[in-house]
Amino acid sequence: MSQINRSLPPLTAAQQTEKMVGQQESLERIRQAIYGEGPAFRVVFVRAEGGMGKTRLLEEVLKKVDGEWGMAGDTAVSDLIDVIDIRLHARDRFIRALHNSLRRPGRTGVTFREYARALDEIMVLQAAGAHMGQMGRAVRNATQAFMDDLTEITKQRRVTWVIDTVEQLSYITSEWLLDNQLLQPDDLQGRTHQWLKDLISNADLKNVTLILAGRGKEGEMFFESMETAVSDARQKSLEREKTDISLQPLTRTETRQYFISLAQDWRERTAAGNPTAARIAGQFSWISSAENDRADVLWLYTGGIPVRLALYAQLIVEGRIIPVPLKLSFTQTLAEASIDPDELKDNKPAPSTPELRYLQWQIEDKFINLLFQDPTDRRSLILQALVRAPRGLSAEQLHYLLDNHDNVPPSEWRNNPRQLAELTTMLQGMMDLYLVKRRASWADFEVLVELEEREAATFRLGLQDEIYRIFAEHMAPQAEPQRTEIAEIWEILAEEDHSRYSRNREVEKTERKELYQKLRNWSVYRHQTFLKMKQRYMAEDESKLELQLVPDRPRTFYFEQLGTVEAQRRVAITQAIYTFEIERMVYDLLLNPERNLNESYIDLGTHRAKAGQEEIDFWAQAEMWHVTHDADNLKFVDFQERKLVREFEETMVEVLHRAVEQEDVSRWIKRFVLRGEFERAIVFAVRVEELIASFSRQTKQEKRIYHSWNHTLVRTERRVWMHYAFIYLARDMVTTLQALHEDIKQLQVLFEKTVDEEAIVRKDGHIENGFRGTDSHPHHPGYVRVRRLISQAYNVLGYGHIMLGGVQNAVRFYGRALYYIRGDKEMDSHRGVILNNLSKALSDLGRNSVSLCLDGLNLRRKLAEEVPLALSYNTLALIYDDMDRYEDAPKLAAKAIAYLRRAGARRELGLALYQLGESLRHLAIHSQRGEAAQATPDSLYAATETLLREAHTIFADINETARLIVVLIEMGSLYRDRLRSTMATSSVRQRQDEYREAMIYLERAQRMARRFNLLYLEVDAGVNIAWTHFHTGHYEEAEESIWQVEEVIDPACFITETQWPDVQEPHVADIIWALRQLSKLQMIRGQMGIARFRGIEAKLKEAHPGDENAPRRHRLLVEDEVAQLLLAETAEAYALSLGYAYAVSPGNRMLDYIIDDLYGGIRDFNPLELDAFHDYVLNLRERFTRLKSIDLLDRTLHEFFGVLEY
Repeated sequence: MSQINRSLPPLTAAQQTEKMVGQQESLERIRQAIYGEGPAFRVVFVRAEGGMGKTRLLEEVLKKVDGEWGMAGDTAVSDLIDVIDIRLHARDRFIRALHNSLRRPGRTGVTFREYARALDEIMVLQAAGAHMGQMGRAVRNATQAFMDDLTEITKQRRVTWVIDTVEQLSYITSEWLLDNQLLQPDDLQGRTHQWLKDLISNADLKNVTLILAGRGKEGEMFFESMETAVSDARQKSLEREKTDISLQPLTRTETRQYFISLAQDWRERTAAGNPTAARIAGQFSWISSAENDRADVLWLYTGGIPVRLALYAQLIVEGRIIPVPLKLSFTQTLAEASIDPDELKDNKPAPSTPELRYLQWQIEDKFINLLFQDPTDRRSLILQALVRAPRGLSAEQLHYLLDNHDNVPPSEWRNNPRQLAELTTMLQGMMDLYLVKRRASWADFEVLVELEEREAATFRLGLQDEIYRIFAEHMAPQAEPQRTEIAEIWEILAEEDHSRYSRNREVEKTERKELYQKLRNWSVYRHQTFLKMKQRYMAEDESKLELQLVPDRPRTFYFEQLGTVEAQRRVAITQAIYTFEIERMVYDLLLNPERNLNESYIDLGTHRAKAGQEEIDFWAQAEMWHVTHDADNLKFVDFQERKLVREFEETMVEVLHRAVEQEDVSRWIKRFVLRGEFERAIVFAVRVEELIASFSRQTKQEKRIYHSWNHTLVRTERRVWMHYAFIYLARDMVTTLQALHEDIKQLQVLFEKTVDEEAIVRKDGHIENGFRGTDSHPHHPGYVRVRRLISQAYNVLGYGHIMLGGVQNAVRFYGRALYYIRGDKEMDSHRGVILNNLSKALSDLGRNSVSLCLDGLNLRRKLAEEVPLALSYNTLALIYDDMDRYEDAPKLAAKAIAYLRRAGARRELGLALYQLGESLRHLAIHSQRGEAAQATPDSLYAATETLLREAHTIFADINETARLIVVLIEMGSLYRDRLRSTMATSSVRQRQDEYREAMIYLERAQRMARRFNLLYLEVDAGVNIAWTHFHTGHYEEAEESIWQVEEVIDPACFITETQWPDVQEPHVADIIWALRQLSKLQMIRGQMGIARFRGIEAKLKEAHPGDENAPRRHRLLVEDEVAQLLLAETAEAYALSLGYAYAVSPGNRMLDYIIDDLYGGIRDFNPLELDAFHDYVLNLRERFTRLKSIDLLDRTLHEFFGVLEY
């Protein structure tokens, strides 16, 4: 291999000409669209395939706008907006780019005042970790503000936006979802494609020009959609003008002119003192000379495509050994290419013959060596890294890759300022080359980078798509996916060439793997760096909040407002976290698209969507779609061989693409569920199943596709999220949970059986093998996905049982959910969800679950997610409340409220408001008893009412039935307890009002629970109704309420003289909540018995007053049959109350509550009354031989009151 001519500047022929050659007609038509007369809304479509110079044309337009054109009219023209930046596929980011593109000096009069204010609001929300709902409202408001501002601006002058690479805006979703109208425009309203379509078809705007440039074939869907929008607008009598421009290759004449222009450009550099420019200019003059046919030969080989023309010419200019085909004369080349000279036309490329393509192949092989194969040339190493990393790279990344000779891990790597500055300069200098293209900037977080390194960290460069294609095909022409033209060349290549290319592919595959692993590690490190920044500021916020919290003052439950600078910094941190999370996912996919489609990608989407960050989910999907459809990269992937794929004569790439489509369908169901659009999720899911069932199954291939879409993993994933929607709506609960359980069993079979074993035989006889690997075969690529889906399904199943009151079963299922992700560090977000749910369920069973809750809370603190962390604080508050830690619980719930208010997470805020309301009510009760409290009972009750009313509004608005019922019960309890606290001081009218309010809420809750078949809530409401009647002295109504509740509880739950409820029995365990409620009912009976006993005692005292009559009153009371019957019933009630609590769990905290309650009721009994009560307790042993609580009651009387033991 000869040496590169070191005296030449890098890639001289690949540099763009100062003056654009060709496309003059296209430029004139664009000028007319920008400056032409009339106020019409104009849309210019610029179509061309890769390497044709679309971007160059747009840059020329902007150059002329700033020069000769700009003097001709008053119009504002944007900077170039390149939607190769996938973040711009989101409507709000795209509109922001439209706005920012008009902010360069010279755009006078283009001020989006209202939109700027809306952006400030969005920034504040982003800095606060705003939830999807609140952020969505703010973005919609900003969108409307942008349109309002634009309407006013365009009344005075025309605004033109220049947008490149629009083929990237084609919907990233399964086409049959759109074809079958499963997705509606509203579902896609947050996507740029849909917004542009609506803008063109519906906006009553004038004086707007949109220049939309992209690849015609790849962007066919996009361009057709926009053309339809133009037609729709015209039918609505909206003035629209359409201009179609199809870029053509350079003609033979223009090709020669191209080299003349290059020669002229280099002659001008000679005048500027460039010592080597004269020789370069001479070479280009020689190529363009009419005395030889070099320009004609280059035109023939390149087809007049600018990027290929530049690369071919580079071979000549660099001074290497010129490939034989480039030495041929034009006549010889035509003969070698089997092209008839009579077929040539100046304005069209030469016919593409197999012989011509082979000649092109030989030449391209040489410039691949020229550009990418010199390990001693830094320029070549940069291009080599760029061609392998299609996302583009920054100077900082290149510095880590190229100068890290000792393979130092990212955490230990330190930048060398000199080398980094040199790389930054080199990347900037490559911007004028035909073969490069800018990639999405990381300027979103430049404020976090030292000033001198900002350019190195944020400016990113990639290559033109045509370069990736040429490189990949010359490294591995034999690899799938393979174009027909390349397959033909492969057939005529010699055996030694086959061996060489096979070696090339293996080397390239190894190099890519090493590169991607380094870039993945670098992304993980950067992600962790920014995550720690967020963790620090969240901890600082909490510390400040704790200093100001006052439980009975809701106005203190707010974080302090952020200043503009701090808000900008936090937004930058958040964007950096998202960016490197996505970056890591992309390199995971590049390393192993099969496996990481099933792992990294799916988990990131679910994790972010659950955290209320759907825009990251869409971003991740678009990135995944590009990686999995990038034919150039897929050539270097070794897919896992699977027998069925071979049998059905499919390629692994086809299988991968179908898996992407199938996951997309599941993802949409998931999106609807996590948005809270449960009805939409169910309708969508049902319609999907109907469509799949209608698939044709006539041919072998059709059957394969049908069975693939109905594979247990694919189908069950759709069903799990559909079940989730049914559960949230409290609809068909029993049937739904049974179906979900069956689905889990199917997944478990798939997970446990090996890839060599039959796992599932479908009704039509189709067989599915398992996913577990063996010694001779690896796991199926979806093995981990199945395991994680089982965990998610168990978590949903647990929540469903909670909704039905089956806490014991829920605990079991939450435990299984944890089991299936044990040791899986990538599932920490999901683990935090399960631990939160499990700790709450255990607390409901009277178990101490603080450690579990703290474990989940700390996981969420590490993940630095505001809303999930707030939910853990809320659950910890609930647990502390259950443990009587009433002083601690309100602080935690208030902290949760502060986070959730700032994030705008309404549903979650409703949960926290309810929890704090319940905690404050309990605190008020203890305050009434004289225990230490931070506020008066009145202020605590008032704060509780405020909180619960807001929670009521939230759950009513979002139509979450079960939560609304719970809040109604709590509001009824609030009015009841406040009534109790003011019985001695309030008027009769006030007491009646409080009683009536309590009953209204409780009876409404009971009716709703009955209507939705939520038995456990119906019973809970009934128990509280009984309490309310009792505390207001309505004993008969209380007893009636108790009987009504007992009638709807399963008989298996009752303690009788011959029956003891066995909580190990699945049927009883499923409704263990009933035992807790029966315990409360018996406690009410016990309290009523004592109250009635006291009533008889009071009457005797009234009939026989004075201390001297005390012995007589005591004797009469002992002899009173009614009084003694009441004592006996009270003893039985408390024994049964303790028995039910003991049946739930021997360590149940309810046992202590019941003992405390009994003590308060009988502490004033005289010795005769105590002995009588004790006798009735002992008598119960003869009737209830299995009632262990009798011994506990006996021991309590002995320890608390000194009665004799028997």
